[in-house]
Amino acid sequence: GYKDFQESGIYFTLTEPTTKLLTNLHKMNFADREAVASVDMRLSDTKNSIVNHPGIHFIDLRIMMGDLKLDKKDFTNKDIEKLCETIVEVVNKTNAKRVVLDSITALLYRLKNDEMIRQFIFRLGSFLGLMEAGVFLVGEGENRDSASYGVEGFISDGVIRLSTVHHGKEAQRTLE
Repeated sequence: GYKDFQESGIYFTLTEPTTKLLTNLHKMNFADREAVASVDMRLSDTKNSIVNHPGIHFIDLRIMMGDLKLDKKDFTNKDIEKLCETIVEVVNKTNAKRVVLDSITALLYRLKNDEMIRQFIFRLGSFLGLMEAGVFLVGEGENRDSASYGVEGFISDGVIRLSTVHHGKEAQRTLE
């Protein structure tokens, strides 16, 4: 999207620091260093610095959740609301056309029950869908035939599944 149309995108990570993510990414031959617009902004930075700055924004969601005082183990319904509103605000300010959440599984572990999980996914998906942003959720799971929580695929434009296939003593990482 950025290369062909100069559209912004956001990659929210919850499972590894963005510095490690970018180090690994830049080892790939398809990586475009010039496409990186920003890395790990604080919520206070979103007010001015990322507006109309095209490129791919890499954000450690743990930093953002810390700014929101959402760095606790279990979320409440009010916490879900605050997190969704903040994610939507950042997407809106960057005018991102593609949004990746990596990993949705790590985020959903903080929700207490299936109802809260569905509420979060549907709410976030509805907001981002209205903004015409493509939503991709990265999930980890043992079952390759279904989504981790049964609802991710219904609200997202794509589900990226990472898994490991064992061949005797060797293991191979796969991306689907």
